This record gives sequence, C-alpha cells and structure tokens, in this order.
Amino acid sequence: MGSDAEWQRLDVARFSLYRFTLGFAEGVVCHPLWVLKTVDQIDDRPSSSALRKQGNLSYWYKLTVDIYRRNGIANGIFRGFWIGQVVGMFPNVASLIMYQKLKSDFENNEYHLPEGVAKYGPFWAGLVSETGAFPLQMPVDVVSQRMQVQDTRGMGSLGVIRHIHRGEGYSGFFRALDLTLMEYAVAAASFWLVYEYAKPPLYRLMFGFAGNRSRIDSYRELDSFKAVPFGAGCFAGMVSALVCLPLNTVRTRVQASSDGSSRSLDAVRALYVLEGPRGFFRGMVPKLMSCGPLAAISSMIYETCLEHAMVK
Repeated sequence: MGSDAEWQRLDVARFSLYRFTLGFAEGVVCHPLWVLKTVDQIDDRPSSSALRKQGNLSYWYKLTVDIYRRNGIANGIFRGFWIGQVVGMFPNVASLIMYQKLKSDFENNEYHLPEGVAKYGPFWAGLVSETGAFPLQMPVDVVSQRMQVQDTRGMGSLGVIRHIHRGEGYSGFFRALDLTLMEYAVAAASFWLVYEYAKPPLYRLMFGFAGNRSRIDSYRELDSFKAVPFGAGCFAGMVSALVCLPLNTVRTRVQASSDGSSRSLDAVRALYVLEGPRGFFRGMVPKLMSCGPLAAISSMIYETCLEHAMVK
C-alpha cells in the first residue's frame, strides 16, 4: 500500500484519539529521561563537572538521586510533565498528520519537483511538518524546561507561564528561536528519512521478500509485533539525536536560563570556552537512551495508531 492510498483511508479523528491515548503512556516512560538530559545540560557545578568527566553511569545515578532528594517524584523526576508531555501532544499529533499528508504528496510528486529531490520525500515531509507545528511546540518546551531546571516550586504550569510573560514578554516563549527551529526541522527531517528507508531492508530481512518501498509497506500486517518499526525507529532516533545534540545543548541552556539577555551566539561562545567541543555533547547518554529506545517505542505506537485508524 503506497502513501497515497494510506492517506485516503486514514481516519484522522481516530488516529488523533489513539495517538493521544498511547502518547500519554509513552510520556510517562520518556519524561524522566528528558528531565535528566535538561538538568545535565545546564548544570555547571564543579562537583558535577568532575563526575561528568569520568564518563560512567554513576554520574547519572547520582544526578537522579539528587533530583529525587531535593524535589521528590512529582516536583522533580516528573516536573513539567503535564505541560511537556500532555499539552505537548497537540503539536505532536498535528505534526504527524501533516507528515502523513505531505509524504503522500511527495511520493506522488504533487509539487512537480525534480526526481532527485522528490525521492527524498520523507526528508522534506518531516522538515515541513515539523516547521508547521513549531509555533505550538516551542512555547510548550520553554515552559517545561523552566519548570525542570529553575526553582519554581509552588508554581504550576500557568504560574510559570505568567512568570515568563511578566519578566520577558511574549518573546520569552520563543528564546533561541533560530536554534530551536533549526533543531526541530533537522531532527524531524533526518529521523523520517532514516526511518522510512530503514524499514524496507528490515522487512526483507524478516520476511525474505524483495520489492519496492510501496510493496513492502503492504506487508506491514505480517509484522504483528511491530518489530520493524521498533528497529527502524531506534536507529533513526539515535541518528537524529546525534546530529542535533549540539544544537539541543545550546538551545536548552538559552531557554532554561533566567537571564533574558542570553543569546544563541553568546551561549555557543561561553560553552566552547568553558568546556571545548565536548561541552556541546552534554546529556548524550540520556538523550540517546530517550531518542533511541523511546523513538523505537514511539514508532511502534505511530504504526499501531496508523494501522487501527485506517478505514476498511
């Protein structure tokens, strides 16, 4: 089944409902790792730097324990969960729906692009769909990160939103706009390109048949356990995470800072002077742990939602 037939049969309302429901469970697993990643990327304490340079898992264990002891589970490990994972599901679902439609358009070359450009349809569909959802996603991320790394105990999501607005105005919700847009777009484009082109060889490996991508997609029902989306999603998630980690590190530091004068280039220079190139890969362990295996889980959920949302 090709992308065009998929889009024509997709019940968008049903797909959205399934994605919201399963996305909540996914967020419960994913959010603690995002908290660890965010805290690590802005933690400049000398004691933390010494442990981080050792490059072992004891640092991540001690960081987790430190967050738990200081703030507990709800206000520490799961701080910012409702705004980041629940409210953040709205732009996520919008992006997935746009991606599905655009993938169909690019596969059928509805935009009359050169063949060499159109064949990378998943890349362009991911780029455009994530850019379209970006105005909704970015404020959610900023609020969630502020809750994770600043002392906002006693403030709920609305309290943090009011605090940002009073101190910085609406621009506070779009700090590091250039880095964030670049990161989101490149991450989505690279993920979907790798994901879509990793599935055919995995299907051939599992089921032993050859054919083009559209025919391979028609055999998804054979993969009842969604092993192929799991493997392709894990690989694509790790590739995407590594490609965008330097952008993510700088962006997180700028957005999480309470210094309204912080700028992207200033943050790049300061991080390079302080730690050198290695500093741009802070948070790599929890980032790969979340964007690898959790991208695999997300891909399984995506394919499951897609399959069950198809009109027979």
